[in-house]
Amino acid sequence: MPRRDRSRFTRRVPGSFATGLAASLLMLARTHGAWAGEPTRSSAGPRDTGAVAGRWMSLGLLGGPTLPDPSLDDYQWSMTPRFGWGAETLAGVGRYAAGIRLWTTRSPQELGVSGAPATTTVTRTSWELVGRATVARVAGFELCASASAGRVHLGYDPDQVSIPSPGGPVEVNFAALNEWIGGGGLGVRRPLAHRWSAGLEIEHRIFALDTAHRAGTNVVSERSTFGDWSARLALDRYLHW
Repeated sequence: MPRRDRSRFTRRVPGSFATGLAASLLMLARTHGAWAGEPTRSSAGPRDTGAVAGRWMSLGLLGGPTLPDPSLDDYQWSMTPRFGWGAETLAGVGRYAAGIRLWTTRSPQELGVSGAPATTTVTRTSWELVGRATVARVAGFELCASASAGRVHLGYDPDQVSIPSPGGPVEVNFAALNEWIGGGGLGVRRPLAHRWSAGLEIEHRIFALDTAHRAGTNVVSERSTFGDWSARLALDRYLHW
């Protein structure tokens, strides 16, 4: 993935909004002293939420913005947060759960080549194993910590462009990429009536890509690490047995 001249751009600091949320959630949990496993009057029964007791399974829909790593601006990616969507299924016992998540989002990437399309759209689709634990319950809300790891697929649309040249058009192909991705996050969930639950999770993930950039008259190829921040709203349906 080619990089443009770093001297023309400034870097942005990612994820500052997530830091404040995480700190507020932890302070609230410590203030009330309602760590997981301690009974609270506001806790719903096993038939109302999947994170209190017994075995359970959940199916959920996900949606929310994803902010790319500011370093990707050097490679002409758009830094505007983009809406992502996905789905998740978990199986758990008490406050611990594990499952699978699908998440996909898109970002425009400028090509900056005369005679070619102005941009190509990069679609990132990930399949990840997810682990989650409920670490506190406060006033009917559940504070959760999660970790994830899996594979991410990067595809381009269009994936081929024709660039005019004195010797005739040159065809350039953008090959799809498949890489490992992993991360962690914090979230809050609120049990609803009839075995439904709503929640919000802030997660940071990292992945690596092979990149190339110019250093003087040379082209340097290297392995670079990037990341993204996602704020996901979730609506889950719980099953118990």
